[in-house]
Amino acid sequence: MTEEPEIQETPEPEAAPKSRGKIILLAGLLAGVFLLAAVGNYFHLKATYVPPEPAAGPTHDEVEAPLMVIDLGILGSEVSGDSLTAEAASLPDSVAPVAAMSPEDSLKLVLQQLETENRAKDSLLAAAAEPPASQTKADPAGTDSTGLKRSAKLAKIVENMEPEDAARMLEPLSDDIVIHILLRLKQRQAAEVMAALPPSRAAGLSRAIMEPVVQRQ
Repeated sequence: MTEEPEIQETPEPEAAPKSRGKIILLAGLLAGVFLLAAVGNYFHLKATYVPPEPAAGPTHDEVEAPLMVIDLGILGSEVSGDSLTAEAASLPDSVAPVAAMSPEDSLKLVLQQLETENRAKDSLLAAAAEPPASQTKADPAGTDSTGLKRSAKLAKIVENMEPEDAARMLEPLSDDIVIHILLRLKQRQAAEVMAALPPSRAAGLSRAIMEPVVQRQ
């Protein structure tokens, strides 16, 4: 009988799987160490962080714009002449003369200006209300050259007035003079003045102004 040769079994390699497992374990340990170090540094920096102090100096909210206060003592406060002179020196030329005056003189100056303006208006109103001596019965409306000049002067005054003030000034005048003045104004301004007049007076003036137009038609 022939003997069959024995087949020797080769052992499986175990070194490679063991070395691979060690490498994976070592890599995991290194990653864990780095992660723990990063977390530790983060909490350390957070615990030891000190915010910077703000820069010295006034903030935007604390800065106030300079104010110019002029106390003329009109309400009874005592103001010396030296203080008024010092304040007047720092003012523009148009304001300095008034500020340099005493409170009493400033009040007198304002009253004089108002009185002068009132006298000028009163004289014009009186001249407009009284017909000229040369006016005849054939010219009852005062349409002569003197009346037209008077109406032109009043129209100049009315142009620079508010509608309510102009209506109060024109109310005591005759319809003829008021019509001459309104016709010299711009259409919009004349309409505003008439709107400020009493309704009955405005209606009468409107009819008087429209009569020549209706007659021409």
